[in-house]
Amino acid sequence: MEELLGVHVLSTRGRFPTREVNVSSALGKDSLSDTDYSFKQSINAPKPRACTFGVKPQTLVLMADLTWRPASRLRPGNRVLGFDEKPGPSRYRGYRVATVVALTIRRARTLTLGTEFGEVTCTTDHRWLERNRFRSTATIRELRLATMPVLPPAFGAGYKMGYLHGALAGDGNFSHGPAQTRATLRVCDEEFAARFAQYGQDLGFEGFRTFTYIAGYTKRPLYGVRTSRIREASSLSPYSEPSPTAEYMRGWLAGAFDAEGSSSGGQMLRIHQRISNRPFWKTAQHFLETLDVPYAVETQRPCPNHRKERMGSLRIKRVANQLKFVALTQPILERKWAHLRQGRLKSAAIAAPVLSRRDAGVQTVVGVHTSNGTVVEGGFLSRNRQLV
Repeated sequence: MEELLGVHVLSTRGRFPTREVNVSSALGKDSLSDTDYSFKQSINAPKPRACTFGVKPQTLVLMADLTWRPASRLRPGNRVLGFDEKPGPSRYRGYRVATVVALTIRRARTLTLGTEFGEVTCTTDHRWLERNRFRSTATIRELRLATMPVLPPAFGAGYKMGYLHGALAGDGNFSHGPAQTRATLRVCDEEFAARFAQYGQDLGFEGFRTFTYIAGYTKRPLYGVRTSRIREASSLSPYSEPSPTAEYMRGWLAGAFDAEGSSSGGQMLRIHQRISNRPFWKTAQHFLETLDVPYAVETQRPCPNHRKERMGSLRIKRVANQLKFVALTQPILERKWAHLRQGRLKSAAIAAPVLSRRDAGVQTVVGVHTSNGTVVEGGFLSRNRQLV
């Protein structure tokens, strides 16, 4: 046959090893020890299943960095701020960082719950925290509000100029001499100085110069930014904005908090300043009131340098208000507000009685499944369950 076709086919019997097995041994897994069965394990491995509940795609979800994002823009792997599904040893729930495991998009019948803090639209079987248990949308009588959702700053020119002014109001220094005018910022945090310098470059401050030096006997590095141009220094005056916008106010408070803020050991947020600095107090209080962030004034602490000058602070104590402040302003120094990711719900959540419950029809909903089964949706504490 090979001669008729004019083709010579080499035999493969001698080139490839062969092994004879009987039928019974061939059916066993150990008959061919070189066979890779890992593919079978990957096929049979359990896969994450999305939750059966859902909210409107526009519903804002609280992220781990304390910003808000619409549910439709979430992706698996995103980190969100959840809470304990069950009370811990102390019998209190606390906030916990969770990871988005899966999402589902489907059509379902929905209800809209109305409270004095706003409305939320979700499926009829969505679960919400009511006191110490979870109840469905159709039967719940009182939601638990974590904080009011707010959109993040736009980080435009208004926010950036406000940030420069707020930072200089807290830690800035202006020197006016016969031959030179200088505006200087010296801080201990490199990322704070880097953000200040970057915003200056974005706004066209060509005279900005960065520097680093060791501070005295502490041997700690200080990071600074300065400009010696008269026009730039005059435009950096912390209280020179005649008509501040909401974005400018957000940036100003973020800069002031990065410069003079603290977490008071994880208890509250504070912005410190000398009592004699009246322009700072007037500006900061006006901006907080305009942005609807409740605060209290403390003016009875002695100055650390033991002079007659006394220090005061603006205090934001309630966790819901702290979350709102950070979401509104977005300061760069995370260590000053990281305690909010583990705050207890005993005094953090606010009771929000359901005032109305109406049918919202059949519409598209997004189900968010997180690693710990909980998430903050629309500002309210919510629970997720897997499909059965």
